[in-house]
Amino acid sequence: MKIFQTSGSYHIVEYKNKRYVLDNTTIEPKKYYWGQPIDELSVKMYEISKTDTRFNIKKSSLGRSTIVVVIQPFVHFLNNFLDSIFKNVNMQERIFLKFAMFVLSVIIGYFIYRVLFRAKKYDIQDKLGNVPSVEVRFSTDGRKQYGLSIVFLILLLASFLWYFLSNISGILILSGLFSLVIFVFSWQILPIGISYQRGHLFVKEVIEQD
Repeated sequence: MKIFQTSGSYHIVEYKNKRYVLDNTTIEPKKYYWGQPIDELSVKMYEISKTDTRFNIKKSSLGRSTIVVVIQPFVHFLNNFLDSIFKNVNMQERIFLKFAMFVLSVIIGYFIYRVLFRAKKYDIQDKLGNVPSVEVRFSTDGRKQYGLSIVFLILLLASFLWYFLSNISGILILSGLFSLVIFVFSWQILPIGISYQRGHLFVKEVIEQD
């Protein structure tokens, strides 16, 4: 088995002279990338034409600087909005409300994830149509593996402490962003291709689905 595309939610795979899209959102169990040692995991992939490039990752026509320019006014507006709330309600003395605002930022991060990435998943499934899935079972080397989600969880916890020790409203923007990224790297983008290429995963069997 060869995996040519190791970033994003979908990997391009060649196996026995056939081409597949491996959907790494279907990895089970996902706790593997939270440092839980397991012996075996499974994932689904779908056969596609060798000339099908719809699932290849394409470089965005927008540069990073352009993206920053586009979102900067929105971030500035949001930061000013939060500042006004903190000043008007004396947030430093209203601990419960302050905590609720932090929880709300995490929930908003989750809903942004649902809107942006789950919609994309349905679009991909629509492109695949009724193509039957193939289940791939991998054995592991028994070592602990960590995805990027745990890194951003640590950052989220750090922002929580910073938020309560200060009166900086803009931290809520960071916590919402960290929340979004945690959900993305927990459920959407899992590094199965990198783990396979580095010798942490080994193909055990490939099962055709009826």
